[in-house]
Amino acid sequence: MKILIVLILLFAAVILFWQIHLYPVRLGIYEGLCGLTALKILEGDEKEISDIWDRPRVMRRNMVGTCSSSNRNPFLIYPTALFIKLFGIDRYYITLRASAILYGILSVWMLYLFMGKTFNRGVGLAAAFILATSSWFIGFTRLLQDFSPTIFYSLLCFFVYSISDRGRSPLGYILLGAVLSLGSFFYFPARGVMMVILGAIFIRIFTERGYFKTYWYSLILMVAAFILALRLGGLNLKLLFGLQHSSCEWFWVRYGFHPHDCATPWEYLLTIFKFAYKRFFVDWGWFWDPVCERDACLGPISRYLLLLGIVWSLLRIKDHKHRFLLIWFVVTATPALITQTWFRRSLLVIPAIAALAAVGVYDTFFLLTSWIKKGRNSVLSVLMVAVLLPVAWINLKHYFGLYRDGRYTSGQRKERELRENFVGLLKKYKVYTDIYQAEYGWPQSLQFEAKRLGREGFYMASPHSHSVRSAFQADPGPCALILKTGEVKTKNEDGEIGEW
Repeated sequence: MKILIVLILLFAAVILFWQIHLYPVRLGIYEGLCGLTALKILEGDEKEISDIWDRPRVMRRNMVGTCSSSNRNPFLIYPTALFIKLFGIDRYYITLRASAILYGILSVWMLYLFMGKTFNRGVGLAAAFILATSSWFIGFTRLLQDFSPTIFYSLLCFFVYSISDRGRSPLGYILLGAVLSLGSFFYFPARGVMMVILGAIFIRIFTERGYFKTYWYSLILMVAAFILALRLGGLNLKLLFGLQHSSCEWFWVRYGFHPHDCATPWEYLLTIFKFAYKRFFVDWGWFWDPVCERDACLGPISRYLLLLGIVWSLLRIKDHKHRFLLIWFVVTATPALITQTWFRRSLLVIPAIAALAAVGVYDTFFLLTSWIKKGRNSVLSVLMVAVLLPVAWINLKHYFGLYRDGRYTSGQRKERELRENFVGLLKKYKVYTDIYQAEYGWPQSLQFEAKRLGREGFYMASPHSHSVRSAFQADPGPCALILKTGEVKTKNEDGEIGEW
């Protein structure tokens, strides 16, 4: 079993680094922001260091954490800074994305540990393999953003919970409370982790004989550890969940219609569920996302393995471990289903889907092979592999194959070419440009390029093309002009204008 999980982790690493210089096509809209912060950390910028560790308080003053605050996650930025210090920044931003990819690999391992501990190692291996080959998971993990660290954090919490039952020793639950308090450093859906675990504990108190009698003291200490750690971060429960903000992400409406367009709340919910059903059980293709380039997908085989896992878990709902999977799935899927948020805000449902799918395929084949008395485990393994390999093939073909189909990424390719031209010009000239928000992103995206090249004073940007052009014409040179339209001009020391 240990050899198999090592092979799966190596396979996951190969997948996540495979053709990373090509896909995603462009630098993500928040990746430059994260890179800029990492560079400032390496310089010892005290304000940036303070802001990173002060993220919970910054959230309290402004709004809840979003993927745009990825650069304030110390668990992401410090490893990124380390990779940059050791290896620099290459043309394709591989070192910039390495920390996020590492969290993706660790997430596969952590899911194996959790499912292996909760069920058995066979289920753990299946879950890890399904997660590693999920096109949805791959798409998130190849970006320098809060996504893969948040997935890893959730699985770490679940694993700590799975080993917390230690009789009269409260250490497991104390550790769990402390780890749960760190959710404020991650992407906003991380708050759902606490809801999953507390929901599972609450049900166990009323359904599992002797549970509360054995662990009531540990549970009190868990809550105390959580509150203490939360207070040290300057937060309370209300602030942690962003309930004082009307713009809280739980309630952002997307996908082209508003609840007010529906006659009743039931019509609104039915419309959303129809959309989700079509996305996950009918369609299988490219779904555009402004942040990730691609939105959520559930493979043609994975979707039915998920249903099998839900059925098995419902049949065994009295069993804590099966009930936990259902709670996990429902809690992490619900926000997107009732508020129309982007599917990336339900990213914690991805490992839940992998876990349920693993239970579905394992328990189904375990039942079908119950009549075999000799060599049952071998037959079971062959059947599992016969299903899981096509799951991997379909998902990998979906991710890499659709990227190779240029009709989906022509816009991103133009943006990448424009950025490469900007970098090439910046190495030689003072550059005037209206690429103020690179690839639909933040102004810091190109500030990052200027800083890493040591050319910060040579980046002259404005969102208004006419003012940029005027400044370029007034500059005696040498300088360059590059506009979002693709127009590129250079000016030498003599003031002579030429083409790039």
